[in-house]
Amino acid sequence: MHGDLRQAFSDPAPTWRAIPFWSLNDRLDLDEIRRQLRAFKRGGFGGAYLHSRIGLLTPYLREDWWEAMDVGVDECEKLGIEAWFYDEDKWPSGFAGGIVPLQSEDFHARYMARMPLDRTLPDDATLLAKDDHWQYVCCKVQMGNAWFNGTCWVDLLNPDMVKAFIDCTYQPYAQRYAKNDRNILRGIFTDEPQFQPRWPVGDDAILPFSPIVLDDFKSRCGYDLTDHMASLFGDVDAQSGKVRLDYFRTLAWRLEQSFTKQIADYCDQTDMIWTGHYNGEESFMSVLLNVGNMMIQYRHMQQPGIDHLGLSFGHPQSTHAMRCLSSVANQYGQQRRLSEMFGISGQNMSFEDRCWIADGHAIMGINHICPHLTLYSMKGCRKRDYPPTISPQQPWWEFNKPAEDRMARSAMLSSQGQYPAELLVIHPQESVYIDLQHGGQGPQERYVKRYDDFLKVIQTLQDHHRDYDFGDEQILADIGKVVGEQLHVGQMSYDCIVIPSMATIRPTTLMLIEQLIEAGGKVIVTDHLPQRVEGMPNDEALKPLKNKVILTPVTKLAQQLAEIKTPAVTLTGEMSDQIWIHRRIVNGKPLVMLLNRNRLHTINITLDIQSITDPICFNPTTNQVHALNQPIEIELAPAQTLFIGDGSLCAKDQRDPMPACKGATIMSMDLAGKWQLKRDSPNSITLDFASISRDGGKTFSEYEPVLAIHERMTRDQWSGDLTLRYKAKIDVLPSDCSLVIEQSEIYSQVRVNGKVIKTSDQTFWTDRTMHCQSITDVLQVGENHIELDVAYIAPVPTSLDAVKRYGTEIESVYLIGNFGVHAVVSDKPKVPTQRSTVSMLPDVSIQRFSAFSIGDEIRELTDITADLTLHGYPFFAGQMRLSTTFDLPEIQTGKRYWLKLDRPNVTVVVPTINDQKLQPLAWCPWELDITESLIAGENHIELELVNSLRNLLGPLHHRDGELTRVSPQSFGGGTSWTCGGQGDDDWYDVRLGREPRIWRDDYHMIALGLGCAPRIVVREG
Repeated sequence: MHGDLRQAFSDPAPTWRAIPFWSLNDRLDLDEIRRQLRAFKRGGFGGAYLHSRIGLLTPYLREDWWEAMDVGVDECEKLGIEAWFYDEDKWPSGFAGGIVPLQSEDFHARYMARMPLDRTLPDDATLLAKDDHWQYVCCKVQMGNAWFNGTCWVDLLNPDMVKAFIDCTYQPYAQRYAKNDRNILRGIFTDEPQFQPRWPVGDDAILPFSPIVLDDFKSRCGYDLTDHMASLFGDVDAQSGKVRLDYFRTLAWRLEQSFTKQIADYCDQTDMIWTGHYNGEESFMSVLLNVGNMMIQYRHMQQPGIDHLGLSFGHPQSTHAMRCLSSVANQYGQQRRLSEMFGISGQNMSFEDRCWIADGHAIMGINHICPHLTLYSMKGCRKRDYPPTISPQQPWWEFNKPAEDRMARSAMLSSQGQYPAELLVIHPQESVYIDLQHGGQGPQERYVKRYDDFLKVIQTLQDHHRDYDFGDEQILADIGKVVGEQLHVGQMSYDCIVIPSMATIRPTTLMLIEQLIEAGGKVIVTDHLPQRVEGMPNDEALKPLKNKVILTPVTKLAQQLAEIKTPAVTLTGEMSDQIWIHRRIVNGKPLVMLLNRNRLHTINITLDIQSITDPICFNPTTNQVHALNQPIEIELAPAQTLFIGDGSLCAKDQRDPMPACKGATIMSMDLAGKWQLKRDSPNSITLDFASISRDGGKTFSEYEPVLAIHERMTRDQWSGDLTLRYKAKIDVLPSDCSLVIEQSEIYSQVRVNGKVIKTSDQTFWTDRTMHCQSITDVLQVGENHIELDVAYIAPVPTSLDAVKRYGTEIESVYLIGNFGVHAVVSDKPKVPTQRSTVSMLPDVSIQRFSAFSIGDEIRELTDITADLTLHGYPFFAGQMRLSTTFDLPEIQTGKRYWLKLDRPNVTVVVPTINDQKLQPLAWCPWELDITESLIAGENHIELELVNSLRNLLGPLHHRDGELTRVSPQSFGGGTSWTCGGQGDDDWYDVRLGREPRIWRDDYHMIALGLGCAPRIVVREG
């Protein structure tokens, strides 16, 4: 056991490694599929989800698609990594790329709308009921929706529709790749299923609905819903809250039966693992409007999951979603739990960012990492598909494996043994049914207050290091029972219950609470008892609780818990609440994961863990396992993770020597002065503005964003012969320069300064679709024109034909080579960035530029702290080296010498000292013991800096500078849920007359370089 655990920790198996969403988003080439999978293996991935995505040109679920799937599965098997599938073309799951809605109108999604009495009913609408003020109407969503390939969203509450979805999507995968001796088929991912209608027409108050619900409601609740329609939208009588309670329970049950259980049962019968996540996990309201009850859906999945979006961790809203998932999984014995993480965080997402978020999931019991997104192709719109791209196209890819190792070690180790929850928190989801007003539209004061109160409970338990689960009332009714002095819920047991602010409670929950109290268990109620039972006022049923529970304000919850239940883990020290924990019991002994969720401060704590007498430390970053002294004193750098366990988990001959404590600092020497600079990657400039000619070059328009040209011509459905003209200003001719064009094969002619350039797709840069050709000999000082002729075909977004759907994708072009890029600093005032408003994140410096020209390149830096975007590299994406020498009169015996960086403005730094290449630095504390590499006298140091695609691809023109939530709309000026405000759907026309709300013509670049002078720090040994 000891050796096995040590080996598993050192080199985690593929199943513990990240399995990314691999966006199959172009015309698929079989050799390219194999090549990219091999790169995934080298980069530390454990497999891939073969995911049909925005931009796919290979016909979905047709012969060529299956040939690509065959090759992907075959290559995964050869590499010893896992092949997983995806059940949809894009998302949400259910419409099968348009196949299902075309089979029958009965499969189209419906919704209930409350309309004024004088409103004419829409086409395909059915009147359900009327009262003195409103008419209640069943409406069908319309065909022709571009997102659904010209079809529409579907009715997941209809079991026949779901059966059709299974038949055309799940069945082919099951039949083609059924498990056998080769163990090919791991499982299949479902993405954002929901019963919420997608983009209904009109501004009426609406609710999720399906005609099937009327009979369900009557048979389950015993009365006719159409007699109580007004109660669904507000309080009209004493029974209104109960009507809403019954309605949303019915919706949640119907989704569970029609969609969740039907697919889960099919996957179980065909030996597939069903994984993925539903839509809207974070808030009570989003759960209500998307699935009714999230936790009862999770219990049927072989590997349930969530979606975690954006550059964030530790907010109570996301903690709520994570805990809902892990609680159900704990109770139903689902060992693996998925999170689709990292999506929309932007191209500048660092290794530390990713490890912080992934380890944050492990702290919550979530152990299957599904990175979003790994791009097969970056051409056209694909590069803007909710970045980052965590792919071989990134300059840092060759350094990716250590980060994957670190995350996999945390996922593996946090899954050992069992989770010993100390208490159960009753989940108040059903109270939100009571709180709901106006169909979720308009003021929701009661809901907001209840949600905030519950988030305070979560934050309190997290910050005070308590182990807990949530208890869903339906699950409690189904599998909860009091045995001895504990409440058993499936595989979990609890002797303490917390009841948060609740409007209503079930009789079955009350019965379990009373039984637990009688058996000696403790029940804490925060602030007040529930007001209702089963949706109706019932003081008589609640009266017995009043004298048996412990009533406490939520602000005193931690203190009250400490009085009745001694914490299993105690942390002391300043900012100890910023350290979150996850406790396991392995072979009868505790194993505790610690994560410093703070990104700005190193935190020192003293740790006390019950039942540990021989403490050892597992360090997932360094792959070391070593003994600890007692008392246990720990230093955790920002985002650092450590596991503290009992010595029985790793035999002494399997342990590493105890690392020496960092001694006191004796001396620190800044390595200022001159540094030499040398690039290992070509410099670059993005040309994303162009003018166009539609008359064969006789006249040209004003220069404007290429994205604006494409969006306008898509809107106007203009097709025809088009010439694109880009311009580049050159002050000094470069010694080498190449033109990079996406899909050079679509252009009939390419000219630079009037001279025809013969392009080729044999040489590429960054992405296989970005073809490059030398143009050094045709450049000139001054303005240079690059012209591309193309027979432009406007995209038809509603077409079922993918080739027509994407049309001709015109894009920026790039110049790469040996040159510097002089950037003109904008005269517009700097404004706070979106990232700077996130208190937990280290800020990133932004430069704002208005124009660029190509000139001489610097070879030397006199100020090592300089931002290199101001010194010739505003668009640079790649690797460069900085080098200098420094003198050490002697190497002092017994002292340790450290290279220390402040957080640099790059992704990775690779030090080389006296020709010895050392381990890369990619996260805090950004320091390395270099004692063994130093010599007395002159020492040579070289720092290889590796950055990301952020300054090359953007978003470059967003009002908010550096973003933490990036969508396709972030690259233009349209409105998106990620934008934090209203945009302009016609931003390309708006900018001709005024400044748009979101788009800026200026360029926003993140800083590049070390930021501060490197230091040699001498410490006591």
